Amino acid sequence: MNRFFSRLFGKKELAATGPSLTFIVTYYNQGAMLRRLVEGWEAWPDEVKARVKFLIVDDGSEVKAIDYAQPTTIDLAIYRVLEDKYCNIGGARNLGTKVAETEWILHTDMDHVTPPKAAAAMLELVEKDDRKIYKFIRQDRRTGATKIHPGTMLLTRSMYWEVGGCDEDFVGNYGQTDIHFFYRADQIVETEFREDIMLEFEEEGEAPVIDRTKLEPNAKLLEEKKEKGNWSDDYLRFEWQRVL
Repeated sequence: MNRFFSRLFGKKELAATGPSLTFIVTYYNQGAMLRRLVEGWEAWPDEVKARVKFLIVDDGSEVKAIDYAQPTTIDLAIYRVLEDKYCNIGGARNLGTKVAETEWILHTDMDHVTPPKAAAAMLELVEKDDRKIYKFIRQDRRTGATKIHPGTMLLTRSMYWEVGGCDEDFVGNYGQTDIHFFYRADQIVETEFREDIMLEFEEEGEAPVIDRTKLEPNAKLLEEKKEKGNWSDDYLRFEWQRVL
């Protein structure tokens, strides 16, 4: 155990506490990238891995996540949506939050790599147990450019549902899922940007077959919902099952 991780995790405390954070990753036909993520998680120090559960939500993929996530030694669960709904990111996040077994969760995307030091720093925030939603910086490995991506957020399951979860009326078109969630979250929960915790962006992890230029339908829907307050709590509009 090196000095950095020893400062955060004593072995006796580790054995007593067990996992305290679930990484929830939404997956759609990104088999090679999933294999890279799993191998990266496996390489984390044992004292970090022991505190984290990993949960993959396979969002109706033809290239099934289970075929690329195994074999593995990490604490991994895979849930599969049994139909391929276009841009079902909100539904997938709702499913991941529903089935997560720890109170603290990290929602993140397939194109975001979490270095072990970043994971350890997140666990330190979990130990503080403040009532906040944390956002982080990502850095493009190729260009060095940095960006805040709201799709990666650390929070509790209780806060997620208090905000209202993801409104699945946005499913079927691209965009606004993160914007609508934080539009509501910012009214009731403090959000803190942690520029000291850096994730890495991998372009090959981006979901295929999504047209990121057609933003108008969901942009109009968001404005309507802001005006009328007609947010939906009709969650999980699909069949799903646990496959691992």
